[in-house]
Amino acid sequence: MLTNSIPLRADDGGRGLRRGLHDHWVPERRDLRNPSGYGDLVVRDSVVTGSGADGIRVEASGGDVTATIEHTLTSKNGGAGLIGASSVSGAHLRMPARNVISIRNADQFSASSSSGGVVDFDMESCSAVGSGAFIGGGVGVRGTSSSSAVTIRVSNSTITVNTFGTAPTGAGTSILGRGTYVGGKRQQQRLHGQLQR
Repeated sequence: MLTNSIPLRADDGGRGLRRGLHDHWVPERRDLRNPSGYGDLVVRDSVVTGSGADGIRVEASGGDVTATIEHTLTSKNGGAGLIGASSVSGAHLRMPARNVISIRNADQFSASSSSGGVVDFDMESCSAVGSGAFIGGGVGVRGTSSSSAVTIRVSNSTITVNTFGTAPTGAGTSILGRGTYVGGKRQQQRLHGQLQR
């Protein structure tokens, strides 16, 4: 079993190493592979910004993987701020996210599965605000599956200033919410106008 707790601070600057939140250096991109496919990953108290790709991407390539993301900010990344994926039959990714703020990424939160993989993504007290290169682009919470299962549970969260608040795609995708605010198009336009002044 692989267990990691990673405080990250990554930004785009071309140096290859970045100063961590606790004054240590971490690689620009973490690639933690475990051949057995089973493992736990914890990312907490972190900032991931300015990546040309996804901010934080966790992919289950076999077995059961749990990735817990807490008290983390992802912003201005070229892909999703936080994405969980499973693309192998028998792979199961469980990804609880608590107090995560994802702002101005191409998409904020995303989960995808294919080829029989399963993703359970639980968002508690998270914020998905203003996707894309300009405020008002992208998707707040996206779920995509093809012949697989993706379940995203969103509670006590805010999803606003995105072109689409939620975007479930595929028959195996469910996005469930409780106590969550999803901003409407009219409000998005009003906020966009106010922020541009």
